[in-house]
Amino acid sequence: MRWSLAGTHPPLPKQPKVTIDASLTGRPSPLSLTPRSRNMTSSSLNARASAPTQHALSIMRPLLRQIALWQRERHGTAKDVNENSCDFDDTEIEETKRETASARVDALAVPVKERADAFFKAKTAASRMSQAEIAEWLQAREDPWAAEADTFDNGQLYRPHIRFLTSAARFAALLNSPEDIERINRRRSCTHLIVPIADQISTVATAMDFVLEWLEDQEEPVGSTWRNFHITTDHTPSAKSRLSSRELQKDYSESMAAAVREGRKIIAVTAFGGSLPGVARAVCEQALVLPPLSRELCIEILRVTHTKTGQLAEEFILDLLPEDPDLTGLPLEVVEGAFQEGTTVRVAKALACAANRLRMLPGATTLDDIVLNESVATPVNQLVDDIRDWQAGRLTWKDVSSSILLYGPPGNGKTLLATALAGSIGGPLVATSYSDCQQHGHQGDMLKALSRKVEEAVRLAPSVFFLDELDSFTPRDKPGRSSDYIVGVVNGLLELILPH
Repeated sequence: MRWSLAGTHPPLPKQPKVTIDASLTGRPSPLSLTPRSRNMTSSSLNARASAPTQHALSIMRPLLRQIALWQRERHGTAKDVNENSCDFDDTEIEETKRETASARVDALAVPVKERADAFFKAKTAASRMSQAEIAEWLQAREDPWAAEADTFDNGQLYRPHIRFLTSAARFAALLNSPEDIERINRRRSCTHLIVPIADQISTVATAMDFVLEWLEDQEEPVGSTWRNFHITTDHTPSAKSRLSSRELQKDYSESMAAAVREGRKIIAVTAFGGSLPGVARAVCEQALVLPPLSRELCIEILRVTHTKTGQLAEEFILDLLPEDPDLTGLPLEVVEGAFQEGTTVRVAKALACAANRLRMLPGATTLDDIVLNESVATPVNQLVDDIRDWQAGRLTWKDVSSSILLYGPPGNGKTLLATALAGSIGGPLVATSYSDCQQHGHQGDMLKALSRKVEEAVRLAPSVFFLDELDSFTPRDKPGRSSDYIVGVVNGLLELILPH
């Protein structure tokens, strides 16, 4: 029976085992707490989101502007849409369509970078305001830095395509140097792109086709680098799919083999722990973990969705946005909804409110609600103090114990202790067990069920991941009719809970 803190830093050095007698009910019962040396997932998966480098920003900002331009040329701004929703007679509608089409043809003659940059050259309203007026605007949830001086319009993008924008920003954040770009674009290269949250694989894979085209447009000369890619993903059949898992896996392997045979560059998008076919593993040179959506990336997206100046009240908005782990835990649909708000400040407040609601644990059990022997209470309370110090930036993750092994007879309080710990650190308890996962049947389905729980704990970090019935994961060298099944299951478990 094991619980693990889903943290966001590399694993600990190995620590000694501590065996303690504990009582949660006043009766002595054996309970062993074993601080383990390893985090529950790859350290690269758990890396705290960091600010993009200047090189990454030099690629990210024009890329995001181009995506916003692409949407504006097709749908316009929110203001444009509202104005065009008025009643017109048929003659006026046809004339408007002809004028719009003619303007777009003229605009397309201008290089894409110039068209994208032109929209963000307005003078800020803040440049004509006193500090008191700026403060008044911010208090009213308006951003004077994003608004144009003459019209007070921030050019809000109508229904911004957040799935494309977030995927583009996260991918660009990986491009920290010219060498990073060269490795991805090397002839016959294969890059394994790992998406920590499995539900986002399809979104990222679809977006990557467009992102690479937009990156190609940014090159001078156009198309000199980002071209001839094969984007593929390890498919999971949807409810509407007519193909079985085996048929989809066969299609995945065959398409990858064809791309390798043709000498194309490959980006294989999978979840954490996802596998590549043998032909792809033979040519794969690097694996990259897509970084999570962070506060800094939100700022960069807001620069193209809610400003006409390319500026915004950056420090004020950073203070409003939720911390990176809370932001990462928000479902993508919630992020999309928040970006429908009319100003940068309102978007930040919407994201913060959503994160707070997700974190709220009304009536949660904490360590104050249970009785522990002093020998158990001391190390557990120290762990809570470490987590709080880490959250406040007073302690590095390497100095925080990442996991504990609990054992004892049924009913002695292992699950209750994990629940109370989660309540004390203000994070959720993400629990599963061998039997919960095994009921899915097929080995691959069982491992997917376990992987989904691990991903949930990572997404909601800091959290407590509780894996019950650990003793049911029998040794891999135990002979028997189901030995092949057990070997695969234990290997999959180790991939999830041990660092790489």
